[in-house]
Amino acid sequence: MAARVAPDQNFPGNLVAAIAGAVPPNIELTSIRSVDARLSDMGDRQMIIALSQLGFDAMVSDDRHILSTPEELPALLATRLGFVCIRAAGDNSVKAACALLLELSNLPRVFQDKKRRVLDLHYEPWRAGDAWDYMKRIADRTGITAEELYASTKPSDSELARPVLSCTQPSATAPAALGSEVRRPESGPRLASTLDLELGEHYTGVWSQVGCRGVTLGGGGR
Repeated sequence: MAARVAPDQNFPGNLVAAIAGAVPPNIELTSIRSVDARLSDMGDRQMIIALSQLGFDAMVSDDRHILSTPEELPALLATRLGFVCIRAAGDNSVKAACALLLELSNLPRVFQDKKRRVLDLHYEPWRAGDAWDYMKRIADRTGITAEELYASTKPSDSELARPVLSCTQPSATAPAALGSEVRRPESGPRLASTLDLELGEHYTGVWSQVGCRGVTLGGGGR
């Protein structure tokens, strides 16, 4: 039997409907807006009790206060309704929905426990990194400095200036019109890309030398 999970009114109904078709088959995801419009106007305590009465296994909310107030928390304990709390989402319903998707497949297993039925998710934003730090890591594995590695592999001025799309054939797997079938190409020679040549064992800027000529690589892979 599928686990019935209801995101609360903080999740737009159209957003829940959009991801409902992608959830695992053992989960039934239904917005409370679709269950009964009156649920959106209820207090959390009444909503928890109502969802339990309707046979739901869990509710989802980005309202962390449900776990810290003496009105709502006893309702969770008494009904044993599962609760997924998504913190650090702010008012960003898309971020909260993505966080929910990461854990959806685990919910049926989590809520088999009749006692531990609160999944308290903390998703803090990641700090942006500097690509040069990753270059240093690659250099450390090769025994040379990051500067030396970059100097020997960086794109030349001519490579950066050459229009890439004019030097390549249209992809056979490019997005097709809605409803049409995408046909994958048969195995065989394929046009070399900048990445293919850069990752070659003896990369020496060959791509900048051959330009747009029909250089091909064997279809058997590297």
